[in-house]
Amino acid sequence: MDERNQIVSSDMSHHETVDYWGASDYIIDAKTGIHVDFMYFRTDFMQEQIERVLLHHQAQMGYSTAFWHTVQQSLSIYDRNDWFTQLQTLSQQPYPDALVKNIITLNMPLLADIATSYKAQILKAIERNDVISLNHRVTAFLASYFDILFAINRRPHPGEKRLMQFALQCDKQPHNMQTDVMMLLNEVAQPQQVPTVIDALVENLKELVENEVG
Repeated sequence: MDERNQIVSSDMSHHETVDYWGASDYIIDAKTGIHVDFMYFRTDFMQEQIERVLLHHQAQMGYSTAFWHTVQQSLSIYDRNDWFTQLQTLSQQPYPDALVKNIITLNMPLLADIATSYKAQILKAIERNDVISLNHRVTAFLASYFDILFAINRRPHPGEKRLMQFALQCDKQPHNMQTDVMMLLNEVAQPQQVPTVIDALVENLKELVENEVG
């Protein structure tokens, strides 16, 4: 904690220790009003996340390559033992074909193909009139959906912020993606059209996968 206090001890108008989602500090700079999040990761954890995708080609249920994107796009300010330099060099390699395949293989059935798919869970939530559960399952559905999309485009997942903006920058997109995603989100409160929209999203994504990956 002393080391963290040294990092954030600059001129600030507000400071919070925010360890709910992992070690982090939140400050507001007094002079500029800029809001800054300090996130702290162990080096062995970050090393494992990069090697998981780039060396072992292991997928997750959504956000498979988000830490890869973080390392790849980062600006190094201080690197005492050149550890981060070496990790960032590793992160610049091309997107592995095996990783594309594994992300699709893991996430595609979850969308609508298996008995306990996100679509099945969403339909049950609708039947129960369980709007909170419905919202939770739609979020999980979209996490896997976009994980597949970025893998097809061989782009590391950019994380949860401005996700549609980054998705629209992809060269390869499912037909009607933005319209269908926005319709799905808009229908959550009145979910009669949700199953139809999910079917359209899954069908168009599968068509893209078949055309680009086979």
